[in-house]
Amino acid sequence: MSEPTKLSVEAPKRLGRYLVKYPRLVSMYPFQKIEDIDVYVDTDHAGCLRTRKSTSGGCVMAGSHLLKSWASIQPTITLSSSEAELHGVVRGAAIGIGFISLLADLGVKILLRIWTDSSASQGICSRQGFGKVRHLDVQELWVQQRLCRGDFSLYKVEGTRNPGFLFTKAYLTSHRIRALLFLLGCRYMAGRAKAAPVLRKNEEKKEKLFKSAKWSDVEDDNEKEYGEEEVARILKEAGLPHMQRPSFTPEKPKPELKEMEEGRDPVYEHGSDLARVNNGRGALPRRLNYRERSNHQVYEW
Repeated sequence: MSEPTKLSVEAPKRLGRYLVKYPRLVSMYPFQKIEDIDVYVDTDHAGCLRTRKSTSGGCVMAGSHLLKSWASIQPTITLSSSEAELHGVVRGAAIGIGFISLLADLGVKILLRIWTDSSASQGICSRQGFGKVRHLDVQELWVQQRLCRGDFSLYKVEGTRNPGFLFTKAYLTSHRIRALLFLLGCRYMAGRAKAAPVLRKNEEKKEKLFKSAKWSDVEDDNEKEYGEEEVARILKEAGLPHMQRPSFTPEKPKPELKEMEEGRDPVYEHGSDLARVNNGRGALPRRLNYRERSNHQVYEW
């Protein structure tokens, strides 16, 4: 708003055209049995043309129900696509663990699965330690310990079937957007919801208002109750990996990793000895004269 550009003007125009064509988006929540919480994450590396920061997006799914979605700019500039994808996985893991903790407080104990289309981020999370990515901040690697403890599982999903694309890619076509919305259980509908407040009390003004609008005032069947067969059909058509129960193979348990012993640092040990003898002064003396006195080492300046 303070420094508008040509692209800043085009963005609200595009949003306005979208809202005129699709004024109503309905999230479908049919009755179902929740077995697991699934989090789909995706990242657009260096998507911002001005700051070159990456975008993290994702959604939390309980079966076919969309519980939460997000799309936000990452606070730091990432040096590679794998690092950007790691930030996205960490964000999704934090949100997923929050949902699991909330359900645990309500007495519901279920599993958490995270899906990403990046093999690099999956490899970083599956191992222990920095490896070749020492430039990463330590706060991003807590996900390794949580994954090793079995707090959640990390799986690979094809990019074409990842609904996280909807929250990170701005160049998607209308057909692609509609397909991804279908995966999230969202439908475009005409008219207004039955529970929505009346726009005008005067019927004449109401008719005149809807005549000028570009959508119809047709009542829909939002309050329809779905049976078990209808729910099974919706889950089968959705196409998300976690809904394909017959073809879904759970991740094999990981072997327990032994804790690595820290290597010895002779310089650090020598400096500690000097600090202990010299009353906290750990700097090396200019001249060292060594002699044994009462079975301990004495350093003199």
